Amino acid sequence: MLFNHVIRTCGATTKDFLQFFCDELNKTIPNFGRNIQQICVANFLHPYFKGSLLRLSGETHSLYTETINTIKDLCDNLDLDREERVVLPPVRCT
Repeated sequence: MLFNHVIRTCGATTKDFLQFFCDELNKTIPNFGRNIQQICVANFLHPYFKGSLLRLSGETHSLYTETINTIKDLCDNLDLDREERVVLPPVRCT
């Protein structure tokens, strides 16, 4: 479960709430969205989460490694030498 580390130290009411929350979240987004590539990449790149969703307790780092490889592939496929670059007009402060 996502909140295992919290559940071990919390009271019964908090434990019940977290269990219910996780169950409802799992109905909406199965496996906490870890089977959706965009969610995995976003979680990895988020400055606070830093891939924490990909490294849930008791699991191997294969999803974490897979996400890193996905990001590497995305970067390798960028065409940085193309001539049709988007140039934004300068912003004028008034």
